[in-house]
Amino acid sequence: MDHAHHVQTLRDLGYLEPRDLAELLQLRSPQTLSNWRSSGIGPPSAKLHGNKIVYHIDAVKKWIADRQKAPSKAPTMVSGTRRTAPRPRKSKSNRSARG
Repeated sequence: MDHAHHVQTLRDLGYLEPRDLAELLQLRSPQTLSNWRSSGIGPPSAKLHGNKIVYHIDAVKKWIADRQKAPSKAPTMVSGTRRTAPRPRKSKSNRSARG
């Protein structure tokens, strides 16, 4: 009986490489993911041998779901840069009262 030896790949196990995840998230470049990792934001990743970075699809799905539930005052990501809600402006009446 001949048993074919099948070696599972990381993809078979549900892992994505940065270029695949960048495409899935419609990012301009996998470098955005690297920037997010350096800033401590973005989906959870794992570092394997050498500098190989992978993302498990289940963790990516959870990260996306968590972002959808985030309150509107939370920082948001736009084109790989961090933006926060604008600060409220002081009204003219408050400025003249201090005068």
